[in-house]
Amino acid sequence: MEKARNSGFSLVELTIVIVIVGLLAAGIAGGKNILHTAKLNNVISEVRGYSTAIDNFREKYNYWPGDMPNATTYWGAYVAATNPTGVINGNGDEVFNNTERASVASHLAKSGFLKGDFIGSGSQHSDDNSMASKSVKGGVYILSSTTDVYNVSGFFIQLKDSNTAGDAWRGIMKPEDVYYIDKKIDDGDSGVTSATSGDLYASRSSGFSANNAANNARCVNQYHNRDPPASYVLTDPDPNCRLFYWMEKR
Repeated sequence: MEKARNSGFSLVELTIVIVIVGLLAAGIAGGKNILHTAKLNNVISEVRGYSTAIDNFREKYNYWPGDMPNATTYWGAYVAATNPTGVINGNGDEVFNNTERASVASHLAKSGFLKGDFIGSGSQHSDDNSMASKSVKGGVYILSSTTDVYNVSGFFIQLKDSNTAGDAWRGIMKPEDVYYIDKKIDDGDSGVTSATSGDLYASRSSGFSANNAANNARCVNQYHNRDPPASYVLTDPDPNCRLFYWMEKR
């Protein structure tokens, strides 16, 4: 009588299977890393693209988009019922209010420096009415003029979460991701140092503004202070950072 054939794997076959599974897992992980890096590089392109559009607008019209006081002379006045594709004038004082921030994208689009069409009315945070990020889901870029959280005055764009529930200025990026971008296009310094010396830096969600032990473990390790300089909290796994890019310091 023939002996029954052993239907199990031999040691060699099992070793081969393990190697193949390992290679597949490594390939998947490597592919995810490549895609994530590509996304961050796309954010860099967005920051540069939006900042260039804003600079070109200001050079042509001598005003910041959104703050332009005679925009309706060029593109007509926004009227919901009769001219929903028109624009809203700013006041030209170089201090952005909520209405002016909500008009930035519409001014840029009407001038041809930004693709798309925007009503220029409503929430400044809406991804339908702002410079939306195609790389970071739910992210919007907002142009502001103010004294920032590190007490530096000027004009900057920030990338934040369009979801304002519970926190109007919610972060949307992980610290390690902002740090990657910082090293690529700026000085690679941490948030506060970059606020004063560089062009790109980070701050955490405004809901975590208090300097306490728990909040200092989110995005950057201090808030409202420049000395000593803050550092990115690279161990923070959550998207608690807002990305800031200076257009002009004053």
